Amino acid sequence: AYFQPLFKSQKEAENLEVNKKNLRYQVLICNESLATLKKYNTKISKYIEIAEKQFDLHNNPTNAQRISNVKGSERDWFNLGKDLPVGDFIFPSKIHEKYGLIDNRKSKVFCDKVNYNISIKKGYSKYAEIIFLIMNSTFFRFLLELFARQMGEGLTDIDVVVVDNTVVIDPELLKPYEKELKEIYKSLRSREQETIYKEVKQKDRRKLDTIIFEVLGLKVKDVDELYKEASELRLNRNEKAGSVTTIKSKQKPDYETSLKLIQERFPEVRSYTSLIENKETEEFNIPNLPAKFPKDIKAGESNFFNTYNVYFTEGNKQIAVSFKNGSQLKLFRFFHEELELKGSKILLLTNPNDCEKALKLLSDDYKKYNTQIKNVLKSLRSSASYLAMYRDLLFVRTENLSVH
Repeated sequence: AYFQPLFKSQKEAENLEVNKKNLRYQVLICNESLATLKKYNTKISKYIEIAEKQFDLHNNPTNAQRISNVKGSERDWFNLGKDLPVGDFIFPSKIHEKYGLIDNRKSKVFCDKVNYNISIKKGYSKYAEIIFLIMNSTFFRFLLELFARQMGEGLTDIDVVVVDNTVVIDPELLKPYEKELKEIYKSLRSREQETIYKEVKQKDRRKLDTIIFEVLGLKVKDVDELYKEASELRLNRNEKAGSVTTIKSKQKPDYETSLKLIQERFPEVRSYTSLIENKETEEFNIPNLPAKFPKDIKAGESNFFNTYNVYFTEGNKQIAVSFKNGSQLKLFRFFHEELELKGSKILLLTNPNDCEKALKLLSDDYKKYNTQIKNVLKSLRSSASYLAMYRDLLFVRTENLSVH
């Protein structure tokens, strides 16, 4: 089957397992080319063609960057890759008062970008249940909250790097407690996970955390201290988020203040200015008019000089802007469609490889951070446009690169 169940939200889980009946979405998994699908007159080929003709999905910057015409490595825009992983566990990228690692070993479903796949290394597969318990422990959650970035409204944003770097106890150390852990495993995964304030009162959780602390050479009273600190950490972050909202409601931050706060909160967003430094570029003056892009972004609408044209039209007025190559055109399309760049000047990279690399980095960052930036601005009650904010993160304010 080309369509597979997709796990999107922790709400779709039943306790700490995936309930396929709760899954509302599906994902297309197809490694065959559209040409092959059309050759055999498959229904899926018609579905893909509708997506292209009616919704222009093949020209979406995220989808377009998947396209490859390299011999032996051909790839269509809808092909998510041959080695798309299905993890043993599903890890949430956002934590609030509740937290739970989901067991995906039985259901084996794909998950979307707001969750992470966790796969157990071959040598540790026999410890799967113990690893599941370790990563569902209060101690592990506490470490995550300590080192992760805080978003608006008290949310903790767990970056994939944080997950990768968070220490996991060697599961072999817990092997002497295997009998007790089996009972805890059955109990923990068969009930709904409560807020941290209620979770620390659950018997199965206390047993788990006590075993982990014993392995670490700590005492039972240290578990109480952990519960106190973990609960206070979450409570303080909720109160801080509430106080920020209250303060900002009385005096909303202006654009410059909002921008400064966003720059401090999201230093990881790569600037386009840094990506084009010491690279060959060309300046383009972009009209403030609706744009018509080539139907086939790979081929473009080439003229005698092998340029790629985008037409800006309104009524009888038409202005053509010619780009050097398809990669440069795709880079511009990202700026125009995702960031609504228009009526301004911009420097674009000229080398196709440079354009492709920049597009991938910028697209990855945008997918990862744009919703987070929206949420932070909302929590600050800022009236600033998140798109204008995102443009200013990418572009240094100089004569040539400013976007208004």
